[in-house]
Amino acid sequence: MFQGVGFPAFRILLVSAFVAASAPLAVAAGPASQPPENAAAAKALVAQNYGKIPLSFEANQGQADKTVKFVSRGSGYSLFLTDSSAVLALTKPDTSNGKLGHTAGKSLKPASAHPATKTDVVRMDLAGANRATHVAGMDQLPGTANYFIGNDPAQWHSGVPTFAKVRYAGVYPGVDLVYYGNQRQLEYDFVVAPGASPKPIRLQFVGAKKLALTSDGDLTVSAANGQIAFHKPVVYQVTDGVRQPVDGQFALLKKNTVGFTLGRYDHSKPLVIDPVLSYSTYLGGSGEDIAQGIAADSSGNAYVVGYTTSSNFPVTSGAFQTVDKSTYSAAPFNAFVTKLNATGTALVYSTYLGGSVDDSASAIAVDGSGNAYVVGYTTSTDFPTTVGAFQTVDNSNVSYSPENGFVTKLNTTGTALVYSTYLGGSVDDSPSAIAVDGSGDAYVIGNALSSNFPTTAGAFQVMNNASITSGLGNAFVTKFNPTGTALVYSTYLGGTGYGAEGTGIAVDSSGDAYVTGNAYSGDFPITSGAFQTVNKAPWAAGATIPGYYTIAANAFVTKLNPTGTALVYSTFLGGSTDDHADGIAVDSSGDAYVTGNSSSSNFPVTKGVFQPTNNADANDASNAFVTELNPAGAGLVYSTYLGGAGYLVQLAQGGESGNGDGGAAIAVDDLGDAYVAGDASSSNFPVTPGAFQTVNNAAGTGGVNAFIAKLNPGGSALLYSTYLGGSKGLETTVGVGIALDGVGGVYAAGYASATDFPTTAGAYQGANLGLYNSYIAKFTIGEVAQQVDVPNVVGDTQAAAETAITGAELVVGTVTTESSSTVA
Repeated sequence: MFQGVGFPAFRILLVSAFVAASAPLAVAAGPASQPPENAAAAKALVAQNYGKIPLSFEANQGQADKTVKFVSRGSGYSLFLTDSSAVLALTKPDTSNGKLGHTAGKSLKPASAHPATKTDVVRMDLAGANRATHVAGMDQLPGTANYFIGNDPAQWHSGVPTFAKVRYAGVYPGVDLVYYGNQRQLEYDFVVAPGASPKPIRLQFVGAKKLALTSDGDLTVSAANGQIAFHKPVVYQVTDGVRQPVDGQFALLKKNTVGFTLGRYDHSKPLVIDPVLSYSTYLGGSGEDIAQGIAADSSGNAYVVGYTTSSNFPVTSGAFQTVDKSTYSAAPFNAFVTKLNATGTALVYSTYLGGSVDDSASAIAVDGSGNAYVVGYTTSTDFPTTVGAFQTVDNSNVSYSPENGFVTKLNTTGTALVYSTYLGGSVDDSPSAIAVDGSGDAYVIGNALSSNFPTTAGAFQVMNNASITSGLGNAFVTKFNPTGTALVYSTYLGGTGYGAEGTGIAVDSSGDAYVTGNAYSGDFPITSGAFQTVNKAPWAAGATIPGYYTIAANAFVTKLNPTGTALVYSTFLGGSTDDHADGIAVDSSGDAYVTGNSSSSNFPVTKGVFQPTNNADANDASNAFVTELNPAGAGLVYSTYLGGAGYLVQLAQGGESGNGDGGAAIAVDDLGDAYVAGDASSSNFPVTPGAFQTVNNAAGTGGVNAFIAKLNPGGSALLYSTYLGGSKGLETTVGVGIALDGVGGVYAAGYASATDFPTTAGAYQGANLGLYNSYIAKFTIGEVAQQVDVPNVVGDTQAAAETAITGAELVVGTVTTESSSTVA
């Protein structure tokens, strides 16, 4: 079975003419074929077949046939771009007979350590295209390719330039073609100028045995050893912020050739690619169901946690806990943990989690095997724990709403606890975030009021420095062993007075923990040489902000060593008003990415970033921020605001209060692109052309819509940004979490009072059944469309402009080729 291969997806863009998008669609190998439930197995299968398409194209300087203009090579494939063709050779081991060479299975050394292979060569020709088109590399990359093969230096090739894109100018009249890559697939766009026609565009698949259209309009291309699938084109126009769909379909022509058909549309307006919302669904019952965290695995399953007051919250048969056990208050609640399948159509499992009082899950992480790690707080003395767990008793003994944290690991089917433990001291202690390393160690951050929160000998800070009367305490960072039976380390982190709170945690491959949160004192532990050594919030000593209800803070970003005994670095991050961090991520280089909200006009920003000013400052409101720190914590790689003008709310008791925009969670991909989720009250939050939702449906009501945004590695541009939400209800739609599956899927979660939150056909739950229901939405986000001025090459009387789309496509699924053979 070929699986996970990056065969070209494509998009056709024609402003005032035609726009279509074709995205790969997963093809099953029959009724019994399902994505591997084990994420590690899925990764191994994909790696064994083909690996990843690289983000580079080599100029041909003699390392390939002279007809080839650019070449790209990777594990299991070679791609050759000629004047008018893309030739893809797909090679995979043939392990269907279990043989490794001629002598495999005998008591002799195998003659070959390499298995036999199967190869499919598929060539996609631009039928009738201009053969004299100009082909050029775009966006040259810093690396070069070198070939030193054989002993003849004349055949060596060094310093071969590499490019991120390849552009074919004028392949058809008024039509350009741009190839580019990402980690999943090769993609290409047809860019058609105003007045030009898409009708000449023809894609002929040479080497294909058969082309067919499914009942859903998807295109399947059958080769000798497998099948490649492309999703039905999706086309629409935007009028007054509302998407107007336009019919766009594949058309099968003779000789394995494909064209496109397009329904009626307004030729005076642009057509744009639909950034396909892969799925979007409510999740909940008849009460309040509040999602607070999300994770995803490499098979595309989404894991969501939060709390529910619904006695009819959807649970699955055989789940660990199928009944809400809380009976304590007028609105009792238990935590919930739900795993949604890759298409968003069904629950893999869903379970309550809690005891007889109140329990809430705040965050979730998933390991490579699909086990879910959940943290939160509980006021129940009968919260489910496991034998041998680190702490089997709720230590809190305060009279009102005593809280201890919990850390729970669920098995892959959601039917049993691998381990479950309390975490806390004698007052109130609550975890807020969790991360898991490759060994199964769990890293937890939160807030501790207790003076006897469990710490370990030699930890960086073994005392709670904050005043217990402050109600805030100090942050804590705790690392559990893989069985949940003991602490690897546990430390407080904070200063005196109102102390600090921990909100986010990430871990790198070396076991360093990157944590963020909010410091309310000036003596939060900071390291020498850190980017910002002073808490700039003027009320950091603990005084309340005049006219506000909260205590001002600056964010902090701290890196702990693997043993929890010392700070690698620790820095404040903020301006002179009030700045809060809510999420953190780390890349493979050790750069930390932080998001939150800033009310300061002087939050630290860097030159050349997307948004250097706080757009909500005039309304005493906040903007989100996105900041990348270097590995030493000594400087900013970039830092930008992200937001609109906010919304000025009239208070019932008189006066005004600003309601703004804030980031709640952040994730980063292998390229350094940052993905941020949060919510916005602004009607002018920055969105990108062709975004799924360009209007804040709650603007002007005092409510919010969620947002999902993607920033480029330098923080200088938005690659994608969209609102997500409905128009009804007080808070309407709140964004709380974001996750990546590593293969192109972007998952957002939150909760909505809106009854018109956008859901997709066939999604698990299409309606809001309660006061608040959770939601889960899946996107696959490309780059943003940019508008540029170009000559009107066909003499059209309309304004001479084209929208050169290099993204805004949201891909559904993955390309899968299939055969009857079995991968060992």
